Amino acid sequence: MLRFEHDDRRRIAVATALTVVALPSLWLMSRDTSSGAPNVASVGVPIEAPAEPARTDAPEPLDAMGDAGTSYLDGPAASVVQEPITLAVAGLPDPTSAELSATFNQNVAIGTCLLAPGSYGRRVTVVNRDNQRSYECRVVTTALIEPGTIVLRTDAYTSIADLADAPVPVTIDW
Repeated sequence: MLRFEHDDRRRIAVATALTVVALPSLWLMSRDTSSGAPNVASVGVPIEAPAEPARTDAPEPLDAMGDAGTSYLDGPAASVVQEPITLAVAGLPDPTSAELSATFNQNVAIGTCLLAPGSYGRRVTVVNRDNQRSYECRVVTTALIEPGTIVLRTDAYTSIADLADAPVPVTIDW
């Protein structure tokens, strides 16, 4: 025999109470109140078309939105004032440096650092932005690391930051 814990019994009681309240409520809300009689078409009795209602000569209601016609096909009106467009652009970053986050791995070769593809063989200086310590290495590119990350050998990383601080914000200059 299956024995429920106290919490399980309470959950079942709440679910039952919600079901007992919800099902009749849904049934009452979904009833169609326009017709109380059953549909005779379901038993094969032909249905006559409803008679036309008596026509009154009342004016047609006005359309609140108006008639758009074909004006939406015309497109926007041409601008009369021909001024040059000026855009506010922030200053471009220095093309000889980039801000990344640095981490470490023991499997990186001595004197090299791993960077996302793009600058293979380039000699870079990695500067820790928190304490200004630096390290120079030659870039080896790999697609296995995230863009915006540079991976240093563990001993090289400890020359610019503590291992517990990884990853640290760095600037690389070339």
